[in-house]
Amino acid sequence: KNVETYIEDMERVRIVASKDKQTISRLTRLSVSLVEEYLEIIRTYYPESMYLNRMEGNIEGKGNQVSCGTIIKCKKLKK
Repeated sequence: KNVETYIEDMERVRIVASKDKQTISRLTRLSVSLVEEYLEIIRTYYPESMYLNRMEGNIEGKGNQVSCGTIIKCKKLKK
């Protein structure tokens, strides 16, 4: 059970890793110090996650925003 919780918590932090530490803490209900530990792991092993959920420019110069409502499922929002 503890390993599952650890993996789930880290995945929740990874999904919102582009946010600031305080926001991640509020969204995940984890302490700021624990969020910092997870972010250090994420920076090392999943650096692309640091940019997940940020606006991505497309050919027309419009952005596509990603919405992650659960740990696994993410989808693009229609404008």
